[in-house]
Amino acid sequence: MSDVNSSARLSFRRLLPLLVLVAGLIVFFAAGLQHYISLQSLKTHRQELLAYVAAHRFFAAALYCCIYVAIIAFSVPLGTVMTITGGFLFGTVEAAILGTCCATLGGTLLFLATRTALADYFRGRMGPRLHRFEEGFKKNAFSYLLTSRLIPMFPFPIVNIASGLLGVNARTFIVATFLGITPATIVFAGLGRGLGKLFDKGREPNLHLILTPPILYPLIGLAILALIPAVWRGIATLREAGHAQSAGS
Repeated sequence: MSDVNSSARLSFRRLLPLLVLVAGLIVFFAAGLQHYISLQSLKTHRQELLAYVAAHRFFAAALYCCIYVAIIAFSVPLGTVMTITGGFLFGTVEAAILGTCCATLGGTLLFLATRTALADYFRGRMGPRLHRFEEGFKKNAFSYLLTSRLIPMFPFPIVNIASGLLGVNARTFIVATFLGITPATIVFAGLGRGLGKLFDKGREPNLHLILTPPILYPLIGLAILALIPAVWRGIATLREAGHAQSAGS
């Protein structure tokens, strides 16, 4: 009986970080904070924000990073808006650096919380096919993660959670995430850099810019290159299986 209780307490401790992140998501929307982090709000308060950044650049950047990390960790779908805002306030290069680091850190927090809370539970309820899928994914985790980060069709929070459930190595997750989100982050930071001119003309930024052919096609090309090692390993595994079968017969 004591072992059962101990296990339950241990499970709660493991769940706690994930529960905190879920609570953060609920509180964020319950408090209506999404209305304050928007391009319309940025347009309305642009002069005050630019003046504050000019007067307190370091503190403004630190505050921006804290908000960005929290948004990503809570799975609030405002990462693109935050990157554009960063480009507007800090310029393309600084915003790209801050955005890539913050998104990677926020994603890693969700990944670690999910892996700690649910990976063992999820693995214990896997069938044989899912176990084989997990093993195959882990062998090529870097390629798969890099591909999913490069192609914007894959929702960022879903990839974080799935990686945690499958028990991906933390270093692999961090490096693949950082490298994979860098191109899109640079694009949106650059878009934010020119946001003032769009505001002056009464135009709205194209949030689907990443899906336009001049940007999307190179990203798909990079994603295909990222998959080559996984495909090569798969071919090698099939060859080895074929040789083993031939030897056995």
